[in-house]
Amino acid sequence: MKLGLISAVGATIVLSACGGSSSSENVDASVTLDQLKDRAAVARNTFELTPVDEDGFQNVIPVEPNQVPARGELNYTGIAAVISGEAFNDAADDVITLAALGSSTMTVNFDTQVITGSANNFFELDNPQTALSGPIDTIQAVQGQRIDGSLTYRFDQRADGQNFYTGTVSGTLFQRNGEQLDLAENMEGFFSGTNGRGFFGSTSDDIIVDELDSPGVPFNSVGLLMTRDN
Repeated sequence: MKLGLISAVGATIVLSACGGSSSSENVDASVTLDQLKDRAAVARNTFELTPVDEDGFQNVIPVEPNQVPARGELNYTGIAAVISGEAFNDAADDVITLAALGSSTMTVNFDTQVITGSANNFFELDNPQTALSGPIDTIQAVQGQRIDGSLTYRFDQRADGQNFYTGTVSGTLFQRNGEQLDLAENMEGFFSGTNGRGFFGSTSDDIIVDELDSPGVPFNSVGLLMTRDN
């Protein structure tokens, strides 16, 4: 299963569910869905992208490591995209039960090569099967309702001098139907755009369906589209 929007060059990276109660402690009514759409557009214009392919999609191109700051601390703001569902052998049969967008912030410490961040103020999107399956520009048409929940994440530089980070994301989203989605996923990411002004992160675990007649394989995917604040 591959979430649409944009993906990383040379990898099948998705901008990658349980009952429970909800909490409103992570909701800020001043953050709107239109603002999240605007952030997606800013990120798209910040990233270096491949030409549009025949299906309207583009890949994110990592910036050369020597273009990323070597020292200091910088803040990034953007969006977290979440999808959840079941993957089948034929991708046309995949079922997406949840698509959501949230507000994301992160701090990059270039001295320690550690990235920490969080996401909250989520909106559960209408028509989850198609809401986040198209090119990134189609995100401007999505509609949804505010839900509770939050995520936290951390990335570490994979090797000194490389523009490649690995990490994890965890947290819970409380869906409109009363169920909750608990997330604990591996992620990878890199900087893109002039002087590393953008950061693209995505769940990194492959979704494998072994048999043609096997039942659907549950999956959760998280993607980060981030832009430097200054």
